[in-house]
Amino acid sequence: MKITIHLRAVMTLLFISCGDNTFLPSTQLTKAEVYFPLHVGDQWQYAWDINETNKDNYTVSVVGTTIFNNTKYFTLKGEFAVKKLDLPLWYMRVEDSRVYLYSNGKEYFDIDFDRMEVDTINKLTSYVAVSNKTIDITPGKFEGCVETAAYLSSIDAVPYRSFAPNVGMVSSVGEVLSLVLTYARINGKEYGRK
Repeated sequence: MKITIHLRAVMTLLFISCGDNTFLPSTQLTKAEVYFPLHVGDQWQYAWDINETNKDNYTVSVVGTTIFNNTKYFTLKGEFAVKKLDLPLWYMRVEDSRVYLYSNGKEYFDIDFDRMEVDTINKLTSYVAVSNKTIDITPGKFEGCVETAAYLSSIDAVPYRSFAPNVGMVSSVGEVLSLVLTYARINGKEYGRK
């Protein structure tokens, strides 16, 4: 009898919790994992445009992982379709709502998807300026997007970047440079055409 009552109480709590989306299983993705997905093999292709005169296609690929200071980072590689430049690799990781960049022996705090206001201390750290945005571009219509900005976005030091759930960055717009997603392959799922 006691076991039946306890079991019934547990099942009721689970159904109530699941019904209003307050129960989050341990497999739930963090905000950073949703808006900045990183898996080996992921790829994003962008139309690259500088002042309408310098156009190219730019591809970012996750080519592996590495460890710095006992912390795992994903290794990213950028390539232009036309310009044949030897671009350096860069290293990124996500944790909770934050995105980090590792460069020259130091970790930098890049984006906080939970922050809704400018950070006047870390002026390059991006925050969510607009949420629940719909973006309709070549690979498809993306809903629930966020647009990030930083203290220095107004002077083009840090562009306004838009991120789609489970896709990542779909656009980056500054005064001079713009990137717009044309194709992505994220965790095996494709968006747009290669």
